[in-house]
Amino acid sequence: MDVDRGNGWETVKTVQANSSREGSEVAPTDVLVPVNGAIEGFRISDGCACCIDSSEITLNADYPGGGLPQQPAGGIGKDIAIDGSGRPWVIGSDNGIYHGTGSGWVQQPGGGIGKDIAIDSEGRPWVIGSDNTIWYHDGNRWVQYPGGGRGYRISVYPKAKRMIAIASIAGQWNLNQDNGYTGTMTLQQNQSGRITGNAIWNGSLKGTINGKISGNTIEFTIRYSGGIEGLYRGILTQNGTRIINGTTEGNNGVSAHWEASR
Repeated sequence: MDVDRGNGWETVKTVQANSSREGSEVAPTDVLVPVNGAIEGFRISDGCACCIDSSEITLNADYPGGGLPQQPAGGIGKDIAIDGSGRPWVIGSDNGIYHGTGSGWVQQPGGGIGKDIAIDSEGRPWVIGSDNTIWYHDGNRWVQYPGGGRGYRISVYPKAKRMIAIASIAGQWNLNQDNGYTGTMTLQQNQSGRITGNAIWNGSLKGTINGKISGNTIEFTIRYSGGIEGLYRGILTQNGTRIINGTTEGNNGVSAHWEASR
């Protein structure tokens, strides 16, 4: 295995292996690559200038100072948070919620599954559930956060004991503007809060949507044929079923107030 750290290729380990061109796969090998140097590329040399087909390279980084300690008893996780005492909390490979004890992993009482996790200043875990609802653990059981909101990601302000979730607004919405226009919009949303979709007004005027949601604030543009576009802003209610206090300004001079529901 050769590694290029920016100063040309150097061999970090040499193995005897058959060429993959003959139907045999290159023998696996462990290569330790320091993380304190730039890595420009990797290659496997089998004595000829050729590519290695259907091969997979897995790198285990060498942690500066003697190696990165793994939590005792191993374990595989999808998301992780650390509480104030340094204890790790994870969403496991089975989507269950676990905390480390220093010698192993314990599932949080009450079961429960999640997609994303954060820990507040009192050591309580908060999670986005499998259906995107928001939950916290009161020490005995999982409690859904009031209001019925939904989200993709969650974080907690430790000092303020305040929870923030990136709300989910995906789906179809009914639109009403105070200038007589009514319609629908269909939205998609990714985990970073970007929204895309389509809108149709009064059964015929169609446009494409591109924007974002931050907290409960929504901002997007609808672009129509002929270069006309409108900038829309609004506030998502706590239960996630309405968008209120909406305003829009078009590049054609039209402005209006709007709201949406689902």
